[in-house]
Amino acid sequence: MKRLIAGYQSLDIGTPPKDRLQYKSLAGSRQIRLVKILPCSPLTNVKCELQTVSLDDNPEYLALSYCWGTRADKTWVSCNGSRLDITKDLLTAIRRFRNRETPVLFWIDQICINQESSEERSHQVGMMVDIYRNAKTVCIWLGPEADNSPLAIDCIPRIKKVFDQYEDVAHLESCAFEGMVRKGLPDRTAKEWQALTQLLRRHWFGRIWIVQEASTASAAKIFCGRNEIAWDLFVDVVKQVMMLGHKFEGFLPTTHWRFLFLMKIRSDFQGAGNCSIYSLLRCCRYFNATDDRDKIYALLGLNTTRKLNVSADNTVDADYTIDIRDLYRKFARALIFHKQGPRTGEVNWDKHHQVMMLSEAGGRMTNSLLPSWVPDWREANASAFRLMGGPAHSLYWAAGDSTFDIKPIQRDLNRIRLRGKIFDSVQVISSVCPSRTQGELDSALRFLGAGRAFWEDLRNNRWALNCWINETSGIASTCDRYPLEERYMAHGRTLICSFKSTCTVVQGTCSEPDYDQDYWHARQLLAIIYPNGVMNGAPLASLANLVMPHMSGFTRWELVHQSYGSDRRFFTTLGGFMGLGSGNMQSGDLICILTGSPVPWLIRRDGDDYNLVGECYVHGIMNGEVMETEALPVHDIVLK
Repeated sequence: MKRLIAGYQSLDIGTPPKDRLQYKSLAGSRQIRLVKILPCSPLTNVKCELQTVSLDDNPEYLALSYCWGTRADKTWVSCNGSRLDITKDLLTAIRRFRNRETPVLFWIDQICINQESSEERSHQVGMMVDIYRNAKTVCIWLGPEADNSPLAIDCIPRIKKVFDQYEDVAHLESCAFEGMVRKGLPDRTAKEWQALTQLLRRHWFGRIWIVQEASTASAAKIFCGRNEIAWDLFVDVVKQVMMLGHKFEGFLPTTHWRFLFLMKIRSDFQGAGNCSIYSLLRCCRYFNATDDRDKIYALLGLNTTRKLNVSADNTVDADYTIDIRDLYRKFARALIFHKQGPRTGEVNWDKHHQVMMLSEAGGRMTNSLLPSWVPDWREANASAFRLMGGPAHSLYWAAGDSTFDIKPIQRDLNRIRLRGKIFDSVQVISSVCPSRTQGELDSALRFLGAGRAFWEDLRNNRWALNCWINETSGIASTCDRYPLEERYMAHGRTLICSFKSTCTVVQGTCSEPDYDQDYWHARQLLAIIYPNGVMNGAPLASLANLVMPHMSGFTRWELVHQSYGSDRRFFTTLGGFMGLGSGNMQSGDLICILTGSPVPWLIRRDGDDYNLVGECYVHGIMNGEVMETEALPVHDIVLK
């Protein structure tokens, strides 16, 4: 019977009212609309009513977090006796939540905001943090039942009971998987792991608006078909499963990195009530937005203690009348030239935030018609080098103790002026380094006790990497800037930008991976798999015995290399240096050190000015060497 009802719920029944709903304007600055979903049987049309309330009166309501679906795939509901067009995905959600006996009061953006009024959309978007924070419960609708979703949700409480028998994740990591199975955990190849993977691949987890909706919610619950589960329980279990994902055959934790970003942002917001705008932008550029302006507007509310403006012309608020290029340029200027001061209650940025914003603009692979220094947040997988990202920039100090100097150019919104030294130019560049997905890389962590599939993957899928390393090694052999005996390791260090991991204490001593040695192991392993560039056809058992002594070092080196080298180019300079730069670099690009910047930059001459290409690593000039060269003058560099 339930399946029969569910089938009818997907149908449009009856004739819509002739008149379309006409919205009345909201009067107060804190007013919102709520939609009352009227009680009815599952087989009748949805009827609802709108009512206007003020958030200052603390109304009690539920808020819906969902995927709009395809705008072209429209249907209707009866609202205030008139026809209101909505997407079919929303209609499915409404039918899930309506009650036979009593009305249900919701805030649903598609209904409660007049979508045809850009002015109202802009105003209401600015209130959405308060709307979701003040909701009694945020109902997260993942969609109808599919791909064993009931199994995925039902297994969460069972997994939680098993995990609760251990002290912490470190204790879990140290315990044998078979022991967890005896305590009630699904077996290594159980269907639950694949079902959970499919659930986390639902479109909801990729929407940029969920970052705000889930981060600000005081209470939330997940709904999928007729199943439901508390959000906090779901999050707690999934985070632990992700940390242990390499133990489960059917679960690929690193395919769900957006979920981890979401959890970090929610933790920051719930803890401090504010998030770094740079961290928000960087994490969330990989989420999807139907309207590209929402790449910014969906995040503004989470940065509640900072007003982004440098003048009346550069105040950044939600405005759906502005052109996307004007918005991105205006936003970049507001961030780069943001005035900080104690009187405005600002939260201090990382001292390199201006350079970090240039990093987000660099590496652009397409012509977006934006100035080269303006990040294009529409690019989900921008190939910016991001040496500046996270703690890694503390490894370098290319500009020594100089101060970053950046200024706007009066009456020209498309150009900015910086100070720096141009010291060399790119001569030879390699092909673009092939990338492996994080899921593929994560499988490398499973090599101990791995089966035939792993060894086949190792032999079949490293050929492109082997070719690229051999290509760059040949280019590096001509770099007489480095003594012959140092050239091999200089090449290896360049491929990982001389990365150094955090020192860990083992039995009272500081242990740090030796990446020079790991690079040697990586080259030995690849030489075994591809002798003379040809795939080794030896039996897999023999191959495993040969490469096993090099496997740990190769795995460590490959993971670091893919973080720095993926989609990048190796290059040599006219002055004999070797380096690593973004995939869009060209021979003839100039290398400059901007004052105050920890890393060098690639720029390309365009008339009297320059276009920003992106960050780069140049082996031998990452610690202030160029700034100490008095023969090279510091001069203006205008980016357009």
